[in-house]
Amino acid sequence: MSIMTERTSREASMRDHPDVVSLQQQYGGALGSPQTVVADGVVALAGLWAAISPWVLGFDLAQPGMRTHNLIIGLVAVAIGLGLTGLFERGGGLSWVLVPLGAWLIVSTWIVPTATPSAGMVWSNVIAGALLILAGAGALGTTLMGGRGGRAR
Repeated sequence: MSIMTERTSREASMRDHPDVVSLQQQYGGALGSPQTVVADGVVALAGLWAAISPWVLGFDLAQPGMRTHNLIIGLVAVAIGLGLTGLFERGGGLSWVLVPLGAWLIVSTWIVPTATPSAGMVWSNVIAGALLILAGAGALGTTLMGGRGGRAR
């Protein structure tokens, strides 16, 4: 038997192994729960708000650094939120990224070079960042609880 044939048959047998199938079902169930789907929607909406807030609140021309920053961070959050929603079996490992992303969105108002941050810009970033932190922590908690609950059975 050639090495390639042996390796392919070993990989195929691991994919069908009962433990692997069980773990995939447990994590898929936890990450596909209604709470997690709502959290993923909140992530996508908070990211969308962060991306468009410079134009909605009117600091796009006065604060070009924050305009670009919010657009990039917001689009990343939208991509993660949509990715978590569409790939809940494999995307759960990304949920932890939302916590530092939200924290960065909050503190970036004072770190990214701007003239003087407006109250609207500060509140917008603080609220969107807090939503990203809460939704990311909730999705991460659901992922971890789903994994632990499955092992306890």
